[in-house]
Amino acid sequence: MIRSNKKVSPATKSMPKPSQDALKTFRTLRRVSQALRLETRKPSIDTVLGKAQLHALSVIHQQPDIETGDLAKAMVVQPSTASNLVKPLIAKGLVEVEHSKLDRRIVQLRSTAQAKSL
Repeated sequence: MIRSNKKVSPATKSMPKPSQDALKTFRTLRRVSQALRLETRKPSIDTVLGKAQLHALSVIHQQPDIETGDLAKAMVVQPSTASNLVKPLIAKGLVEVEHSKLDRRIVQLRSTAQAKSL
């Protein structure tokens, strides 16, 4: 008979051996836990865009061809702030810009198909 030098606590001695169902359930839970951990490491739309940018994108999506000044009013920010929020959205391909044919200074914004898929 082989004896181990490990001391076993009284609580461990009295614990019953886990059933096969319990082991199977434990392994499944561990796999689900690992999958969730990996999934939460992926960047989400909230981490890729800031809240203000998400708000701007939402307003642009709801009001196609909105002008930058009107976007600023809808967001209750200064026009320069709205313009700065939109620049990264344009760079990421989420918003497209069209200059007004009547006045080239006026910029109209609309969300792209890529933004709509988010």
